[in-house]
Amino acid sequence: MRYRSSRPSRRREPRPEKSELTREARFQRWEGATRDGLTSDTQALQAALLRVLQEREIVRIGETVARKVDVRLVAATNRDLSSLIAAGQFREDLYYRIAVITILLPPLRLRIPDIAGLAHTFAAAYAAKIGKAVSGFTPEAMARLEGYPWPGNVRELENVVHRAVILTPSGAITAAVLALGTISHETTRLIELLEGGYRESKEKFDRLYFTRLLELAQQDRSRAAEMAEIDRTTLYDHLSRLGFSKKAERKPQNPHPA
Repeated sequence: MRYRSSRPSRRREPRPEKSELTREARFQRWEGATRDGLTSDTQALQAALLRVLQEREIVRIGETVARKVDVRLVAATNRDLSSLIAAGQFREDLYYRIAVITILLPPLRLRIPDIAGLAHTFAAAYAAKIGKAVSGFTPEAMARLEGYPWPGNVRELENVVHRAVILTPSGAITAAVLALGTISHETTRLIELLEGGYRESKEKFDRLYFTRLLELAQQDRSRAAEMAEIDRTTLYDHLSRLGFSKKAERKPQNPHPA
């Protein structure tokens, strides 16, 4: 014989999915804070953000009551937003919603007056972190910093100053410990590839890969397909997606004619 418990059974409410909790918690964490990296978001998230910015409220998963939010958004990108909008990769209505104040930040080589301030800031921060009595730069060292083109921009400057602080026992950083030009062009391009979200980084890589592939194949697309170990149709699909022009194939010349 089975006995039933006299205790009333509790109805277990369905729990929201982990991804739903994550999305909700994300907005709550942004309240009163700054949101960065907007241009690498997906179209779906862009649409959701647009609704939040317009209504200034959210509805949590499983609820029907709207909650007010206070979110400030700072969007940064190294790509041409006009091209992204034309390609359908960034919402035009979202752009006009967030582009209240636009700041164009040129590369570091065009901002020579900023180099000294950035270098001193990095030097002080790393000296304090490492625990070394390093302060400032000699005039020769600062002249070298301001005369260098900085292909890796601010990240390269920070790397150079970090290394210089490590190699300086105390006092001012000298020109002898500045490792300028140690970051190769390929490394710089790799740094640029890793900026942004997955889709943006993948598109940068694909564009760089197929540009180099066509150069090696001397613009012969049949040869390029063989080198990439893909069929010509797949190659053409990639080139069309990336916006490569439909130029006539150029057959490689025989360097040793008969």
